Amino acid sequence: STPLNRRRAPAVGVGAGRNSYDEESVNEFLRSEEFDFLSLRSFRREAVIQYVNTNQSEPLRILLCFLLAIGGAILPFFLPSVGSPIVVGPAVFVASALVCAVGTALFLRERGKRTEQLARLESEYALGDLRVELSDPATGLDRRERLRE
Repeated sequence: STPLNRRRAPAVGVGAGRNSYDEESVNEFLRSEEFDFLSLRSFRREAVIQYVNTNQSEPLRILLCFLLAIGGAILPFFLPSVGSPIVVGPAVFVASALVCAVGTALFLRERGKRTEQLARLESEYALGDLRVELSDPATGLDRRERLRE
């Protein structure tokens, strides 16, 4: 019987937003392999996530270069079917081959840069998984610690 504008939102406690995932399962999930379609390789999921979040327009650029290469390859065969007034002769084939070559070169360059950066990120994350053995000369105790916490 309280008006709608006077209802209170449910109280949110400190632990209300916590989930049942422990840190080890999250780390295992991030360390697992994920296939990257544009690189045609598998990388660690955390490397792919970081790369995708920092380079959001890059997959679109790679796909546009791919479409440019495909468009250049099929252009001379597509023009007569749409009734284009352009006569398909040697000049159209040369221009089409040039567009296809430029598109392919740009596609391969962008895809190569992506693969290199993902490989670099993956190796950096792999370094974080290394363990270091520390020994205390005073107590003679040895312990192992991760480089990254």
